[in-house]
Amino acid sequence: MRELVPAVKKLWEGDYAHDDGFWQFPLSTSSLKPHPLIWIAACDPNSHEFAVTNGCNV
Repeated sequence: MRELVPAVKKLWEGDYAHDDGFWQFPLSTSSLKPHPLIWIAACDPNSHEFAVTNGCNV
């Protein structure tokens, strides 16, 4: 989650390639507009902090 959420948000901004940790994909873009809300189930305080810091709903 900590790698994928920022990657998806960057993908929504325009052309983006990702090669880190668990996920890799070539230069891509998303035509999805408007962007949906990202919801994170956060029981742990660190997950809650991550969600809020990344502009996600909890």
